[in-house]
Parts: sequence; C-alpha cells; structure tokens
Amino acid sequence: MELMENIKLFEQAKSLIDKEELFDEPDITFVLVKKTKRKNKLIIGIRDHGEELIYNAYGKKNIFTHEQIRYKEEYELLGIVECIEGYILFCLQDGCELVYMDLLWHGHMWDFIADYIDDAMNYMKKGVYSYLLFCNITGINCDLLEYHNHREITDIAFMLVENSYDDYDLLLSEFIGNKRVMLGFQERIVHTSGHAKTEFIYRVMVVDVDTLEMEYSDYHSVIENAFADYNNHFFALSFSYYKSKELENDQLVNDFKQIAGEPLY
Repeated sequence: MELMENIKLFEQAKSLIDKEELFDEPDITFVLVKKTKRKNKLIIGIRDHGEELIYNAYGKKNIFTHEQIRYKEEYELLGIVECIEGYILFCLQDGCELVYMDLLWHGHMWDFIADYIDDAMNYMKKGVYSYLLFCNITGINCDLLEYHNHREITDIAFMLVENSYDDYDLLLSEFIGNKRVMLGFQERIVHTSGHAKTEFIYRVMVVDVDTLEMEYSDYHSVIENAFADYNNHFFALSFSYYKSKELENDQLVNDFKQIAGEPLY
C-alpha cells in the first residue's frame, strides 16, 4: 500500500479507538486491514495499562486478549501456540495487509518467527513474507530492533529473504524494478543401492516484490543450465525495466521543456 493510504487507515483506526468507551488510555500497537468490495475491515492492536488487546473494528465489534485467541479451524491442529504474533501472521496469510506496527511489537514478531521458524514457513509462509515485505518497505531491520529493544534479536530477514527464499539458499539475487530474480539451491541426500550421495537441486525464481507472487519458477539438476536460465531472466527483466525508465525519463524531460519554455508571468 501507498504511504498516504496507510496514514489514512491509521487515522481511521485512531478515530475508532478514541470513540470506544471501553478503553481508558489506549495506545495502538498494530493495524491490519482486510480489504473488501464493500468496506475496509480493521483489526487493531491495543495496549491499555500494559494489557495487550485486539480490537476487531467491524461487524459485531469485539475486544479480546491473547488468552482468548483461537485460530481458524484449519490452523488449530498445527500445534502452533495461540498468541497475538501467530494471529497476526495467520491474518496476513488470509489476505490482510499490515498498515502499522510499533517497534516493540516488531521485536515480538521477529522473536516469534525465529522461535517457530519451521512451523511458520510450513504453514504461514505467505504471511511471513507479507510481514517481511512490510519490514523492508518501512525500514525495519535487525539493527534497528536491537537498538530499540536493548537486546539481541535473530536476523530473520537475513535467514528468510537475503540468504534464502522459499526453502532455497540463494546463490544469486538481484532486484530489478519491482521484480526479484533469484538462483537458489538445495542440498539433498539421495540413497541408491545402499549408498548415500549428495545432490544439488537448483531453482530459478522471479518474484513480484509488491505482491510476493511467484511469476516464474523452474528447477535444474545442472548448475550451468540454472545459471543460463537465471541470466536469461536477468537480462530480459533488465532490458524491460531500463526501456520503461527510458520512456519515463523522456516524458519527464519533454514535460520540463514545455514548462521551461513558457513565460513565468
């Protein structure tokens, strides 16, 4: 979402909280939005006198604590502790978007994902990547969180985005406009005729960084083939991106020439 849209949604959340008589001295800790054709549905995190609460500000408005959190039926049997952090990730998994989160809660989220990294990536992968995309866009990183929270924090962005993607360690990665092209690998142990040997599987991926949609994915058993595939997509995306930038720049210069050629008064 655009910054101005986020600001408007945060102000809308603040207005709703200010009108709610059940709160005494509320501070907003996070804001999620589920966009529908009819209206935006806001889910707002609240800290009131040290108590962490969730306020569903749509339909039958309700307020609940972390002890009252229950995941959807399809998530209940996964064995993931029911808590606000998990609730946020499952909301993102189901299509909500993060509008705002304070630094204290970012610290909680990074701790939770690090502690439950296998479950998170098995069952909440879309939610995790949606959250990390928000962190990337808003400048949230490990150094900032460690400074603010005065403690060591596991760098999940390095683990899950910079160093790996979708369970593949990254050998090559480039951002081209709003696309990311990656060459990843997995090491696998294969047992044949009573003997174990190591094989590598290579994967070339192209992802839209705005939507996290996987636009291209192919697998290779030979590194040279994978590298050729990566280069093909890298150069094709680079050409398309710089061609579009050339057109944008031409238009900008032409617009400026028209303005500059007109009298100022």
